[in-house]
Amino acid sequence: MMAFELKRIMVRRVLNLAGGLITMASLALPWAVIGGNTTVSGFQPNSFVWFVPWMVLAGGVASMVSRYGGLVTIAALAAYAFSPPIYFVSTVGSATTGAYGIGFWLAVVGAGSSIIGTSWTLPFPPTTLLLRKH
Repeated sequence: MMAFELKRIMVRRVLNLAGGLITMASLALPWAVIGGNTTVSGFQPNSFVWFVPWMVLAGGVASMVSRYGGLVTIAALAAYAFSPPIYFVSTVGSATTGAYGIGFWLAVVGAGSSIIGTSWTLPFPPTTLLLRKH
């Protein structure tokens, strides 16, 4: 029973690590595709969501050690989804179709796997540091 619990915890910690790395890697890929051939990076200028790449980066780093980092990433994804890249829509026209790019969807997968993971703790409970009489 104890071995099964340790394996489950290790799998959840690996999910945290993988989720954080996937989330950070998503910033290198396009977050939106406009008109079928114009890609938009998360770092390209947009006055409405200038903070999103930094929130995704912070969420990715925090996701490696805590599942709550995935919540920071989800908040950034929601901000990006509710505020599309207006700068690019205004330059190519409003009739142009747009879709979320692979970077956006990788950030969703990374945040989801981080939330499934576990929060890391010290390798031993702090109560073991207390001196006890035996």
